[in-house]
Amino acid sequence: MKTIKTTLLHYQKGTSNKVYNVYLIEVSSSEYLVNFEYGRFGSTLRDGTKTSSPVGLERAQKLFDSLVVSKMNKDYVVKQGYDATKKEEKKERNVLSSDEYKALLVERLSRAGEVESEESTTTRASNGVTGFRALHSSRETVTTVSTSFKTLDNYNVSRLIYKAGTLKLEESKQYILDLYNQDVESSNAFYYAVTWALGRFRDSSLRPSIESLRDKLDDGSKYIVEEALFLLKEDLETRQIKELTFSMPFKTALKNRDLENFRTQVKLLDEMISSTYLRYKNVDSWYEEDKKRVKDELMPLLQSADELYLKLYMYASVDEFMHEALSSVITYLPLTEFNFSLFRRLYKMADMRDDHKVLAQLISKIESKKMACYEIYEWNADNKRSLGCSRQYFKKRSLRHLEHLSTHNEDAYIEFAKNVLLSVNGYEKEFAAFTTEYYDDNWNMKTKKYDAYASHLTFMKILYGAGQRYMLAPSKKVWETANKNIKDEIRPELHKELWDKNVETVVEILANSKVLLVQTFAFNILKDNPEALKNIALEMLLQMMNLAHDEARKLFFEVLKEQYAKTEDTRIIKACLFSEDEEINAFAIEKISTNLDFLLEENIMVEIIEKCNVACMDQIFTLVPKLENKRVIVDDIVSKILRDTFPFKPVEVQRMYKLLRYSTEVINVEDITKLMAEDELNERHLFAVRIIRLKALVHLELPLALKEKIAKYEHPEMLATTIYLLGQLEPSELMAAHEMLVTFLYHEEKAVHKEARAIIEKLAMDKESGKVLLRAIVEKSFVSASDEVAKNVTMTVKSMKRSYGAIEPDQLYRMLIAKSKLAVALGSLILAAYKATDFSVVQWARMAKNPNKKVRVWAYDAYMDNVKLVKEAMPKSLMIFDSAWEDTRVFASGYFENFEMSTDDIVVVADSNYADVQAFAKKMIGLGDYDTEVLLSKLSQHPALTIQKFVTDLMLGEMSDDQLLKMERFFNTLLHSVNQNRVAKTRTMQLLKKRLENPEIAEMVGRLASHHSATMVWSDKELYVEMMAYIAEKYPEIALPLKMLEVEKREVV
Repeated sequence: MKTIKTTLLHYQKGTSNKVYNVYLIEVSSSEYLVNFEYGRFGSTLRDGTKTSSPVGLERAQKLFDSLVVSKMNKDYVVKQGYDATKKEEKKERNVLSSDEYKALLVERLSRAGEVESEESTTTRASNGVTGFRALHSSRETVTTVSTSFKTLDNYNVSRLIYKAGTLKLEESKQYILDLYNQDVESSNAFYYAVTWALGRFRDSSLRPSIESLRDKLDDGSKYIVEEALFLLKEDLETRQIKELTFSMPFKTALKNRDLENFRTQVKLLDEMISSTYLRYKNVDSWYEEDKKRVKDELMPLLQSADELYLKLYMYASVDEFMHEALSSVITYLPLTEFNFSLFRRLYKMADMRDDHKVLAQLISKIESKKMACYEIYEWNADNKRSLGCSRQYFKKRSLRHLEHLSTHNEDAYIEFAKNVLLSVNGYEKEFAAFTTEYYDDNWNMKTKKYDAYASHLTFMKILYGAGQRYMLAPSKKVWETANKNIKDEIRPELHKELWDKNVETVVEILANSKVLLVQTFAFNILKDNPEALKNIALEMLLQMMNLAHDEARKLFFEVLKEQYAKTEDTRIIKACLFSEDEEINAFAIEKISTNLDFLLEENIMVEIIEKCNVACMDQIFTLVPKLENKRVIVDDIVSKILRDTFPFKPVEVQRMYKLLRYSTEVINVEDITKLMAEDELNERHLFAVRIIRLKALVHLELPLALKEKIAKYEHPEMLATTIYLLGQLEPSELMAAHEMLVTFLYHEEKAVHKEARAIIEKLAMDKESGKVLLRAIVEKSFVSASDEVAKNVTMTVKSMKRSYGAIEPDQLYRMLIAKSKLAVALGSLILAAYKATDFSVVQWARMAKNPNKKVRVWAYDAYMDNVKLVKEAMPKSLMIFDSAWEDTRVFASGYFENFEMSTDDIVVVADSNYADVQAFAKKMIGLGDYDTEVLLSKLSQHPALTIQKFVTDLMLGEMSDDQLLKMERFFNTLLHSVNQNRVAKTRTMQLLKKRLENPEIAEMVGRLASHHSATMVWSDKELYVEMMAYIAEKYPEIALPLKMLEVEKREVV
């Protein structure tokens, strides 16, 4: 080993005095290390390395320069040696043309072949001792000798071979074979490069050489041999590829060439993998068993994905549909740390095959993933690169690939760029504009905004590589905004001259892209090449009707209108009909209105069902009834239903159903039979039975076998159809099963109770049948029911007014006071058919409390129309006051205001918990002549404070001593209220104090005062003591908890 470059750096600031020395060391002619020393000046320095294992010269020089520059950025000063910041020490690269580069590459390979030997010496414990004992055993030195090809002009031979294979340089083929046949024991990278290059030549004579490389490559690289041989496949191998089988459900979709269904199935697999992987990542590493269990769930799913994508790509080489299928599902390619090798494998396969479409899809897939660059550590394994680092490698590699193609193969560059621009169609949110946050040098939080697609390096390089608005960030992870003032650059794309020479490709990009940026790019090129606009094929023009670019869409719409005026090609109408532009839609509808036969073209109605927007579909519905041959529509819809896979799209089902409603006159039993052909219940059966229940098809005579088939299924829709078919029986047969019909009326499923209601309403047109059905409905109304069911039953009963008399008044009253809302609702409907005299006054009063306002109003009318009965039922008729409904209490107060009430009657009213009723009672007492003693005795125990105050007002007015003696219990209750009814308490005590001349009242007051004198209210206590002192002095025989002391007399000395 020898040191070939050294830089000594020094840092001094304040009390800090440090040194940092960097060394570039040559281990062998092709292996180098970058080591460093650091520490305080004058002290023993500590050492470290930037290369844990030897690397190539170019890599080592970059690491050396990067380390030196990073220290100089931290104010270190170069004291001695190489300064990486001085430009004069760097050699300027001589940029070669493509032909010059190829010639130089061949010339270098012609000079390659010189072998060098290298000895390496290691020290180890004698006799193979390992572990702790090796520290105390004797040592031995082992010398090994390895051979390798010498580097040429600082380039490894393996690198030169790989480049030659990439460029498919036929002149280099023999040189590569000669180097391989030297049988020099070389590295895995050398054998990989040889395999790559020989495979790229696609020369069958190289098969033996490629096969011999299988044993020389390590296990992780052997796949490159198989891929190289794959490019040389013969007829037998092609047949074997076509015999490959896929697992379900992918097998069915691929066999039927159903691309949409296949995409759906792959998307479901990706969602399962994503959700399981997320659960795995969310399990804390401390819970090893839980993490292992989730991983065991994940691995079979990943294996399924690996098998699917690899088989699909093998098949894609011999079947164009399989290639299209693969390209369409790369969006759903799962990327995790457990299966990232699948991405690398697919990438290498696409690169070797020059498959620009798949390669572009893979690049957009890896660009769309948001993964941080970090190291993953396992307890018992070496640290390995994360997906974030791998992602960054492929981002940079795709840029290099783009530059390589632009230099050496212009046609391939255009093809690759086209596929990159179109590959972002499948990503709606992944490349949205975003904002990042960071701290500046002063630790202030800053934000930085990035435009949409800024993270997609290759995409942005193609579109803005020659512009001034964007620049590639130093990290090479994202495109930054370099000049915010530049908004709309005109043609900032890379290699404008190449695009101007390939306008046909630009038209293809414009027609197929869904991204506004790409459409703008393509349209600007076309505007600079106006002659190209005249030569665009009709198929391309039709696709332009869905462009997001307004100017381009309107321009091509005008072109299409001119062509339609000349040719009346209905393909133009179809394209305009499926556009998202309302003006273009209106043109299509106008033309269809004058040419209705357009709607009868083969499968056109199916396309309309699948692609039309809501507004256009509504317009089409208005035109369908005008068609003469609607049978075409029915045939198309039936064929679509039989062809489509589950689940059906709800919007399409609604549209097909509505179209068939307009075509019922041509629907026949054969159509229903086709849809019901399968034995296992599915969506076709459900659609068929909905058609059967159309009112316009009541004449359709279904065979008995079909009816029995419908009846055997338990699905609500099938049950509803069974009920519908039952409805076609004779009324007498239906009435024999009326209880079953009523049960179906209360069924939770809408389809079932809707059909039952239709039959019941039809039967109820006969009065006697209606009575039987109504009784059965009422009997079931006392149970709880959902709002939907209750609404359906209520509507049914509303239609049965002729049969309301079947319900007895007692049963009706039971319905009205029931807890079931449905029973009350039905009772309110039926009640209108009854007179007030069918019920008692007490029942009227109870009805006035009903939560249903209709019932309460009926009760009010009963009171108003039967005053005599109300008076006769007094005081029971006053129960109406005891209602929680304010409108009832207001009615009662107004109704009884002019009634003559007895004292007992007014007590019933006053004995209420409602303030407005109490106020009404007080008003009536004030206006009337009532027995005060009865009022006081019956109201004295009323808990309401207002009534207690009212009673004290009566006492002060005209109560005798005998009446007061009867109210001891009332006084005791009143005096117990501590802070409430202060006025009533004070007035009562003052009244009792005035009546102490009566011995019986004095005895009662003594008992009250003895009990209440313990109060904490001082004013009350003082009054109690004063009354007890008076009683003790005047009536000493009355026992009191009071001892009278004589006042001590003292003389002044």
